[in-house]
Amino acid sequence: MPNNKILVIDDEEVVIAAIKRSLKREGCKIISANNGKDGLEMYAREQPILILLDIRMPNMGGVEFLEHLKLSPSGPCSVIVLTGHGDDAIMEKCFKMGVSSFLKKPYNLYELIGLVRHAIALKQTQREITEYQRHLELLTENLQKTTVSKEYVDNIVNNMVEALIVVNPDSSIKKVNHSTLNLLGYEEDELIKKPIAIIIADEEFKRDGIEDLIKKGFVGGAEKNYLSKQGEKIPVLFSSSVMREKDGNVQGVVCIASDITKRKQSESALKESEERYRTLVEAIPDIVYRIDVNGYFTFISPSIRNLGYEPNELIGKHFSGIINQKDTESLSRNKILPEYNGKNTGDGNAPKLFDERRTGKRLTKNLEARLAPKIRDEGNNEEMEYVGLITAFGEVGDSEQYDSSKSKFIGTFGIIRDITEKTRFEAETIRAGQFAILGELSASVAHEVNTPINSIANCAQLLLDEFNNKNIDNDLIKIIISESDRIANVTRSLLSFARAKESDKSYINVNDLLMDVLTLTGMQLKTCNINVEIDIEPALPDIVAHPQRVQQVFFNIINNARDALNNKSGDSRGGDKTIKIIGEKALINSNPYVLITFYDNGGGISADKINKVMTPFFTTKPRGKGTGLGLSISNRIINDHNGTIKIESSQGEYTKVIISLPVVD
Repeated sequence: MPNNKILVIDDEEVVIAAIKRSLKREGCKIISANNGKDGLEMYAREQPILILLDIRMPNMGGVEFLEHLKLSPSGPCSVIVLTGHGDDAIMEKCFKMGVSSFLKKPYNLYELIGLVRHAIALKQTQREITEYQRHLELLTENLQKTTVSKEYVDNIVNNMVEALIVVNPDSSIKKVNHSTLNLLGYEEDELIKKPIAIIIADEEFKRDGIEDLIKKGFVGGAEKNYLSKQGEKIPVLFSSSVMREKDGNVQGVVCIASDITKRKQSESALKESEERYRTLVEAIPDIVYRIDVNGYFTFISPSIRNLGYEPNELIGKHFSGIINQKDTESLSRNKILPEYNGKNTGDGNAPKLFDERRTGKRLTKNLEARLAPKIRDEGNNEEMEYVGLITAFGEVGDSEQYDSSKSKFIGTFGIIRDITEKTRFEAETIRAGQFAILGELSASVAHEVNTPINSIANCAQLLLDEFNNKNIDNDLIKIIISESDRIANVTRSLLSFARAKESDKSYINVNDLLMDVLTLTGMQLKTCNINVEIDIEPALPDIVAHPQRVQQVFFNIINNARDALNNKSGDSRGGDKTIKIIGEKALINSNPYVLITFYDNGGGISADKINKVMTPFFTTKPRGKGTGLGLSISNRIINDHNGTIKIESSQGEYTKVIISLPVVD
């Protein structure tokens, strides 16, 4: 059974945990230690094939650990150094002590996996070649003791897949097999008795020659470069063993090599691809992340520094750590999905989750969430508010460890785009729209307030006269109370809409919101001789919404209907003009909704324009009469409440605006 043990030596448990989660699907058994001293004991006991080593640790650091380990190319283990503190001097020292790779934190998860795969494959290949060479030596020894013919031995050698070269003690080539000739492009007589140096491209070998191989006695799994007849360098995995006479004198050196050109090309392509990926990810301003099945970061791009975090400090931490606590419970699948148990939401109304596991139409897109930055506002030491737009999709990986389908969810990729400025701009735009509506309402409000005030003043004067005559009339008092209530209702509705600070979402009654809006717009509609018909089901269920935003949508639609009716009649006071408002319960994809329909018998919208009316700055009103933002803002508000706006119209006859808002149990 192949050795798949990896020893992780790091003093940070979160790093160890992240590596365990990342490499588990590679079929590796992960063991760990928190310092070099414990790592040596673990290495001696477990004999791992690969060590992932940190440099700076308590008790014994990585460099001291390597000094005790005494790595060798033919040894049973490889080492990859992972550190955020390494400089060029430390890197050079580590490489001289036999380290195979050096990866600086924060590292790309796939770069780490690629290095681990390469290191394990290389070491296993070395072991296989070593084992093969030992069998070959045993075979040679046994053949020397038998009377098997030379042709039989040559047949075995020439049918080997690996390139075999036998070298004399004077460095001349004594024997080559067919694989060697095919690999290098030589004929046999072009190599026999020639110096081995003509087919070795490495300067180190040219300097030390065959004497170094004889001195070492055995070399297993070293990477070298052969040189073809055409002068092309061919990377090989090289092993050698010394043959001796019975008296101990050197008879020659057997060299075995495997062509690793394709593997080197794959490694180079992988490295280039990873470098392009890293460069791209580091260049874009959006935050790119990957979390495992439990929501813990396995990768996060350097753009997270805009929120005050270092990428490395978040590896192994949960995603919720960068989300505002107020939003956490409304975004995580563990909190949300139980509420949807047994419900058929359809693609359009599927819940949006930061730890998405779906693809296609149900993929999480444009999930708006408040982020929790590490940085603070220097003025008041409070957290600055950032808003991120999250797009996330589940990742499915193949592995033979799983069932026959060879597929299992392994994590989520996502992108977070900072929309703080965009959100602020939209809020200012919405606020500007509210002020515009308030401007339109000011004349109506003045009339609504002045009329009851005049009535109150007159009634008060009459009461004064009655008191003087001692003939008190209760009807006058009732008029005063009624007109006072009228002023109070107008003032309350106006203040509700114009409240300076928008509240969080809350349970609200659609009928109450409509009545507040009609209280403020009633005089305008009455002045324009517009008849308002209201048909709202009793006990209409509450919705969860921002009251001021939904009110603004109602204002926009009613004002649009008023303008359409006046434009059709050509007279703000004449014509048969009607606005109907219908409120009813409905089921959409088996889920409860509230439908609010606004109908007017105005001029309608032409077929070529109806698909454009919710586009920002598009308007059907005369120049100077509209901004083209009312319906686009309204559409965005309703979408933010997981609802929809649908417009039906027939030019010259009617317009119908249907708003659907979900009912939350």
